[in-house]
Amino acid sequence: MTGKPEPTFWEQLSAAARAVGKWIEEHQDEIRAWGIWGAVSTACRKARLYAPLHREAWFEIVEAVHADDGADPPDYEGIIIAAYQPGGVGFRGAARRARRGYVTARPQARGR
Repeated sequence: MTGKPEPTFWEQLSAAARAVGKWIEEHQDEIRAWGIWGAVSTACRKARLYAPLHREAWFEIVEAVHADDGADPPDYEGIIIAAYQPGGVGFRGAARRARRGYVTARPQARGR
């Protein structure tokens, strides 16, 4: 025996809470990213659209979804299309991605 008394329940609970707080503080960026992904994923699922990964476009989608007044469901389709249409923050990235996909899929389409 070490001679130290066993920590009380409240001391153990307090230590666990400090450990959880420290973990949350150390992983704030990952938690924020998970929240962004969740909001964009929900918007895409409800709009039945795909939103390619693009930091600014995803931020815009999340901001628009959360800015909704809550009276009616957000126009998920309109929000996503606005982010990726010509002039939208994600347009160039989506166009680049589409071109890359077209170039890589093209030889396969010819049967090569």
